[in-house]
Amino acid sequence: MFASIPKNTENVYQFLEALLKDVDSGKEILNYGNYLDILGLLDEISAVGAYGAQWEQEYEKLVSSGHRVEKNNNPFQELVSTALKSITLTIGLNDIISTEEFVLTIPINTQNGNASENNKAVAPQYPLIEAIAHQCYNPCRELRAHALKCLENLLISINDKNIKDARFNLSPKNILDGGCLRLLVELLKPDVESTDLKGMLVTQRAVVNLSCKVILIYDFGTNSDYNQVVSKLLTIANKFLTKNGDKSNFKDELIEILKNMLYVLHSKLDLDSILKLNLSKPLHSLIVEMKTTKLDEAQVLHTPEVDPSPSEPKIEDKTTTPIDTAAV
Repeated sequence: MFASIPKNTENVYQFLEALLKDVDSGKEILNYGNYLDILGLLDEISAVGAYGAQWEQEYEKLVSSGHRVEKNNNPFQELVSTALKSITLTIGLNDIISTEEFVLTIPINTQNGNASENNKAVAPQYPLIEAIAHQCYNPCRELRAHALKCLENLLISINDKNIKDARFNLSPKNILDGGCLRLLVELLKPDVESTDLKGMLVTQRAVVNLSCKVILIYDFGTNSDYNQVVSKLLTIANKFLTKNGDKSNFKDELIEILKNMLYVLHSKLDLDSILKLNLSKPLHSLIVEMKTTKLDEAQVLHTPEVDPSPSEPKIEDKTTTPIDTAAV
């Protein structure tokens, strides 16, 4: 917990940055034995940026009440800046863990998942994904937005560079689960949402959008596999619609994101089986629409870009309804 004490945060960050600032120096220091410890230190530093949420929400209250306030007067800005740099340094570890020098330190028989089994080593990309995803529900909006962008870049990079690398034995399903679906389950929790009631709605929508993008760019295998991952996402998205569907823009925007994904994957999905899920009326109607619509290439849409920054939420917050947040 040393790095999470605000007076120590910058010094610890500077020490780690000096060691890991580029691949050449990082591969001399980082190995599988110390990787999780270093990742944990960076996560502690990144988490300190949560102090910035106090100013963000105070600033929003002052502005909404008619006060003129300088936005850049955040007394916690130094901590936020260090946390932002820490997240950037964290994502840079992906280049180091892909080097031959690091790979040689990984025990044989890398585990295809997030938990070790029979003393197998966990592929290093999984804890890296989880560390970045952890900051995607940080109370500080600026930090969340940066973490989400870094998470998206990381997942795209892994698909481009690592997914077919036999040294890591990575699974698209586990990447989606660790990077997106578990994050969505965290965002459903009342104690997470309550840290920033308006801003978290924007984050929820952005993570659903990222989940759709991952499903579209990764190769999940058979049509049955696609049906499974889409069903999991729809089940979680349905909880968001049940919980926050009365917010003025939330439902329409979330449905549009899911609709575009379903259009692209239309030919791979068994919509009849998806209709058997316990879906709310908006999602059920969307699946019925998919079944009755004949698609050609001109109709296929792409998942729209969603700004992950919740700095100025546009979604009206009316109520907060507790729901079952059990993981899917």
